[in-house]
Amino acid sequence: MSDDELGAVWRASLTLGEYGAIVRLLILTGQRRSEVAEMRWAEVDIEKRLWTARAKNNRQHSVPLSDAALSVLRGGAPSFDELAGPVFGPIGFSQAKKHLDALLLPGIPAFTIHDLRRTEASGLAALGVQLPVIEKVLNHQSGSFRGVCGVYQLHRYSAEKRAALDLWSEHVKRLGTAPEGLPFAA
Repeated sequence: MSDDELGAVWRASLTLGEYGAIVRLLILTGQRRSEVAEMRWAEVDIEKRLWTARAKNNRQHSVPLSDAALSVLRGGAPSFDELAGPVFGPIGFSQAKKHLDALLLPGIPAFTIHDLRRTEASGLAALGVQLPVIEKVLNHQSGSFRGVCGVYQLHRYSAEKRAALDLWSEHVKRLGTAPEGLPFAA
């Protein structure tokens, strides 16, 4: 997905309530759809700007939250209650995706929600983020971290992941500004 296409998806998501907030968090964090949709307030530490996600590989995964991601959580989630359960209510993903697609201008190629994850990985690389950091942001256990390295290399890349996601957030912020000069909104 190109930068222009990603910006168009961001702007369209602003009109889609909870589903739009999920899409924006997917764009900002690079996490899997189910991980974001099933996020619980107990996993989010606002002060530390950190989300401890329950991941597909059954390993807890720390996701640094940029200012924009926190803004999405504060503004796009139904209620900001750290003691309550899920951040988002049940979402009918197929219908919500159809609504998102309908809001996009003709000429935007069809895409899957997983393409947002691929776009972030490629975008981070284009911004100069090193592959091991990208893999840690995405919570990949293969690639640079398979075999001996996966056993002996225990560095969590916490600071590097935060820097990468903050850099990505600033990039997305520039893309989310409409051509007419309308401001970026989380």
